[in-house]
Amino acid sequence: IPAISQYKYDYNWVTGFYYVEGLKRQILDFRSDTLQVKDQLLPFAFSNTNSCISDENGNLLLYFNGCDIANGRHEILENGSGFNAGIPGDFECPKNYGYPGPYQSALILPQPESENIYYVFYMRYDNSPTSIEVSLLHAKVDMTYDQGTGIVLYKDKQVSSDSVVTMGKITAVRHANNKDWWIILFGKGQTNEYKRILFSKDTLMSLPND
Repeated sequence: IPAISQYKYDYNWVTGFYYVEGLKRQILDFRSDTLQVKDQLLPFAFSNTNSCISDENGNLLLYFNGCDIANGRHEILENGSGFNAGIPGDFECPKNYGYPGPYQSALILPQPESENIYYVFYMRYDNSPTSIEVSLLHAKVDMTYDQGTGIVLYKDKQVSSDSVVTMGKITAVRHANNKDWWIILFGKGQTNEYKRILFSKDTLMSLPND
């Protein structure tokens, strides 16, 4: 059985639309044979942008709403607010509702060959007078900081621009070497092309569209 089948990165799904202080939200826990639905107070809610990741044992590690990122103890990380700087984010994020991006527009992945470094990939859009400009951004998280609280080392660093990506539709699969990742995005415009990004230990490499 390939080692990839043993990973439990998707064992927790954090949900909760529209923030109301003191209102518990639901976490779907897939660690046992029977789905567990847990009520939990969260530090923020979600709009369209939502990504979660669990550790290798299936314990909730990080979740992200496009504006803030929290750990499995439901604490916002050091430097874990202020993602997606720009007009939409600056307007919506202070409401604690989450970033109003397109569906399937964020992804959290472990850095290849690292046990404690994670990358957050997400899409930002900016309204211009004539169009909506889209960028794929990323942030880097170190979970060794402050006894596992975690710290965002940097954020809003561009990976790809509006010239090659469309809104949303981001996913990833393991490389055949069982270490690296392929990040896949739908190409811009009415085409059947897909954008590939190789995420390895040392680099993020954009490759020609397929």
